[in-house]
Amino acid sequence: MLHIFDWPPLVWTLRVALLILVGVSALLFVLVVARYFRWSSVRTMVMADLPRVKSLGGEFAGTIGEVQFADVQDAQFDALKAQLDALTRDVALLNRGGTRAD
Repeated sequence: MLHIFDWPPLVWTLRVALLILVGVSALLFVLVVARYFRWSSVRTMVMADLPRVKSLGGEFAGTIGEVQFADVQDAQFDALKAQLDALTRDVALLNRGGTRAD
């Protein structure tokens, strides 16, 4: 069976087929990834802030690790939720006929 791989036409056919396969795969990869390398996307990635870490994990021997990134939207959602809670309290107070004491 190994002697068949010594036959030059088969070897060159396999080489050319492998070269075509690598070329087509590279072309497909470039076509899939090309949309992310527009100038605006690259500029956004370069100019973006570094990620903020909320917490880190531990344990070395058991290989348990955990990294949680703090999301800017978390703080914005918390502020929005506080405003919505205040608005809900004010509307409930006004529906009862009271006045807001700020």
